[in-house]
Amino acid sequence: MICADIVGERSRLSPAQTAIVDVASGQRLTYREMDRRAATCARAWLYSLGLRRGDRLGILSGNRLEFLDAFSAAAKSGVILVPLGTRLTATELAVIATDCRLSALIYGGEHADTVRELRSSVDLGRVVALDDSDDSGDLSWSDLQGSVGEADFVPAVCDPEDPFCLLYTSGTTGRPKGVITPHRMVVWNA
Repeated sequence: MICADIVGERSRLSPAQTAIVDVASGQRLTYREMDRRAATCARAWLYSLGLRRGDRLGILSGNRLEFLDAFSAAAKSGVILVPLGTRLTATELAVIATDCRLSALIYGGEHADTVRELRSSVDLGRVVALDDSDDSGDLSWSDLQGSVGEADFVPAVCDPEDPFCLLYTSGTTGRPKGVITPHRMVVWNA
């Protein structure tokens, strides 16, 4: 298996099988559809946002399909995903964003005020809003996805020990610490 591209592998083995049902909307996605969404997302990160393998991409969002797209796109692109705690304050997020040197941030509309406060103290790189945003500097998720079309995408070839995501501890004994999760561990736990 190339990297932790679990959705890509499932798409190859059972493309028409239902992968997920979004309970809120009732939308059903097959593994093929999920794989295509992830490939489009990975292309957008690499070609439109200018991210490169090893760059860190923060995501501040509740549970939604785009979060899964980002998770799968990280496996395809070699970009390191940094999931951010949705209950953290802008001050707490600034510590993490500075520590991991975010190259970009994706956020859900429910966190717009926090992101606005956060960007006043930390360089977040490119900022992408999953929902409509009032901030003129933000890129739109839907526009970003539409900017790259549906061309074939060749996933990054990764070593099993390459970082897949960077998770942060709660910081109960001090500042939160980054814990690197390699592709191997994601595959092992799948």
